[in-house]
Amino acid sequence: MAGSRSKKSTATPRHFDEVASNAVSFLGRSVEELLEGRLKYSAVFFYQAVELFIKARLLHEHWSLVVSDPARANIDAFEKGDFRSVSLDQAAERLKSVAKDDISTARKAFEPVRRRRNRVIHFHAAEMPGEGTGHPSRAGAQKLDQTSDEVVEIVMEQCVAWFELHMLLTRRWKGMFRDYQGKIEWLDSRMRDVRPYLQARFDRLGSELQSLVAKGVHISECSACGFAANQDSDVFPGMARSRCLVCKRDDRSYQFPC
Repeated sequence: MAGSRSKKSTATPRHFDEVASNAVSFLGRSVEELLEGRLKYSAVFFYQAVELFIKARLLHEHWSLVVSDPARANIDAFEKGDFRSVSLDQAAERLKSVAKDDISTARKAFEPVRRRRNRVIHFHAAEMPGEGTGHPSRAGAQKLDQTSDEVVEIVMEQCVAWFELHMLLTRRWKGMFRDYQGKIEWLDSRMRDVRPYLQARFDRLGSELQSLVAKGVHISECSACGFAANQDSDVFPGMARSRCLVCKRDDRSYQFPC
């Protein structure tokens, strides 16, 4: 189906590029909003970027899969943007059933950013620091970030979600997003700009981390947030668990002798 030269299939490459490019733009904007202290818009743009990247992956299979009801998919309406698109959950289910591409692990990481986006879209998020105060300077945003638990929570959620998305885009889906690898690495560098805002949380964990090391617990660097706060443990022979005390990323891995 993807290799067909029909009108239905020839719509896909152009729309794939449009959706993927928009995803890059939204994620870059999300970082800018966060750095400027506008947390509400950062949360909205970040989730929109995640959803668009997943929809672009679905577009790679066929354009009609992005329509909420494929049975009523109409190429003319699609070309005009006049259609109701799938939710992230629907897209994930279709990837699994149609393309045998299971993104359930990444989907768990996306869930916190989805919940936050829904909350700030539908309700006044009174706990959001910096909202309604205009456009604070970057220095002001940094001061805000150092004292706000809400900022830490947002950065934690976004770092973990980006780690999972980045893994998909640069490994499993690298061939599909080959033309976007440069932009994806640029986004990764932008995400690194927000990771230092977890420093306050890492500093508060100082004594706890020292105590764990004294007890013989292995502590390693977290690949999601970059802090040496991964608490490593063996679940059973051959299976290890790593839980970051800073960003709370929880991962399990299997080790097999070669």
